[in-house]
Amino acid sequence: MLVLFIIASQGFSAYQSYPALDIPTHFAGGAVIAFFIRRATANAESIVGEMPLSIHWTLTLWGTALAALLWELYEYLSDHFLGTHMVYGLGDTLLDLLMDMLGAATVLVLRDGLGVRFHAPREPHTFPKEA
Repeated sequence: MLVLFIIASQGFSAYQSYPALDIPTHFAGGAVIAFFIRRATANAESIVGEMPLSIHWTLTLWGTALAALLWELYEYLSDHFLGTHMVYGLGDTLLDLLMDMLGAATVLVLRDGLGVRFHAPREPHTFPKEA
């Protein structure tokens, strides 16, 4: 997602020409971030033991929210120090954050609520027990 963002913004000035492109980009970004965090929490179970679904969802949503906030901070600092025009006001920022979280929620509902798998099933890695 980051590479596509850079190509679209720097190579084609897509976000200046089509500001609404920011909405699906944030939705997709939130979905991608949530996918990787949820996958990481699933893999972590081989180390920390089984976790309830609510813990997986909490970690995934909070992790996505943190990444989204850091991205908005990047946009603000870029505007302030580099003279870019990435932030179009409070409404734009709030919509960006909402779309990030909707993307994350969509991944969680598809994966855990509806049972959609984004990868081939595999056995989780287990670490050898210490003697």
